[in-house]
Amino acid sequence: MAEMSIKEILSNDLKNNYPEGYTTLDQYAAGLDNAIKSGMKVIRSGDALLIYKDIAKGVAEAHVINGGVSIIKGINYLFKALMQLRENGYKEVQIPYDKKEFAGILSKLPIFEVTTKKIDGGEGRTYLTKVRMA
Repeated sequence: MAEMSIKEILSNDLKNNYPEGYTTLDQYAAGLDNAIKSGMKVIRSGDALLIYKDIAKGVAEAHVINGGVSIIKGINYLFKALMQLRENGYKEVQIPYDKKEFAGILSKLPIFEVTTKKIDGGEGRTYLTKVRMA
């Protein structure tokens, strides 16, 4: 099966992870474009995107955009993206999110130490998972 287009990844992520009417696909794509223009970087891993920015030396904040793949494939795609960050010198990646279920998925990452806590930091920041890669 061929990889999804970026538009398909965004569409599936929007449909699966946000309430209906939250935003349009065009607005979601424009938000990603603005994030890149403001300095965030993107790693594509299969049918998932990892967008990230530096927040400290060797530390990145990352957000996962999932094309609607299975949990096993999603973990595999995320693991590959994190390995790329590790090769680029990152020691830790912090991933904020709202859905509690995501903590269980992230806890399945192989090799890395994963810790999660509730932070209640506003929209998109109810939980924070830290992935130690060093």
